[in-house]
Amino acid sequence: MILSFSFSKQTVPAARQALLLLKILAAVLFFCFALLFGRTKDSAMLLKAVQCAAVFALCFLPRALHLGQSASALLFAIFLFIAAILGSVFAFFERFLYYDVAVHLLSGVLCVCALRDFAAVKNTALSGRGFVLAALLVTAALAGLWEMYEFVAFHMLRNTAFSLRAMLGELGFFSAKQAATGAIKENLALSFGTVEGLLQNAYDTFCDMLCALVAGGSCAVLLCTRKSRNTAAGRQ
Repeated sequence: MILSFSFSKQTVPAARQALLLLKILAAVLFFCFALLFGRTKDSAMLLKAVQCAAVFALCFLPRALHLGQSASALLFAIFLFIAAILGSVFAFFERFLYYDVAVHLLSGVLCVCALRDFAAVKNTALSGRGFVLAALLVTAALAGLWEMYEFVAFHMLRNTAFSLRAMLGELGFFSAKQAATGAIKENLALSFGTVEGLLQNAYDTFCDMLCALVAGGSCAVLLCTRKSRNTAAGRQ
C-alpha cells in the first residue's frame, strides 16, 4: 500500500532574519577581500571575494522559490554559512577533520526539507515512495552541482587560462599533441594535481555524494514514517 499525503506550509520568521544577516556578512567580506586583492593582487583574495559574491546571490534563492519564511530557508542560511563562508572562505574544510562529511550530510537533509516545503507551496500531494524517490533524485542532482562548484572554485580558478585550454582540447578544438604540449608548458599539476591526486579527488567526490544521498534518503524515510504514524493515529 502506498501512503498518499501532502505537506503543510511552515512559517519560520527567523529564516528571513537569518538570510538578511548572511547577506550583510557576505557583502562585508566581499568588500574586504576585494580591497585585499586590490592591494596585494593575490588570486586567493579574488577567489574569496567571488565566493562571497556567490553567497550573497544565493541568499535570494529561497525568496525566488517562495520559501522565504520556511524551515528550509533557515536551514539554507545555516548551510551557506557553514559550507561556503566557514568551509570555503575560511578553509574549515582543510582545517578540521570530517568537516566536509558533516557539511554533505547536512546538504542531504537540506534537500529533503526544501523539497517538502516546495511541495507545500505548490499544494502537491506525493505518495510516500514518490517523495523518497524525488528526494533521492533532487539530492543527487544538487550534490552533483555542488561538486562542480568545488571543482571550479578550487581547481579551475587557480589556473583559469590553462584550465580553459585543456577543456577546449578535450572538446576537440586542439589536437592531442597541442593539448599535451600545453599541459607540459603550463604544468598540469597546478590545476588538476598528480594522478594520485586525481584518484583521491574522485574518491572524495564519491564519498561526498554518498553522504548526501544517505542523509537525504534517511530524512525522507523518517518524514514518511512520521506522517504515516500521524495518519494512522488520526484514523483511530
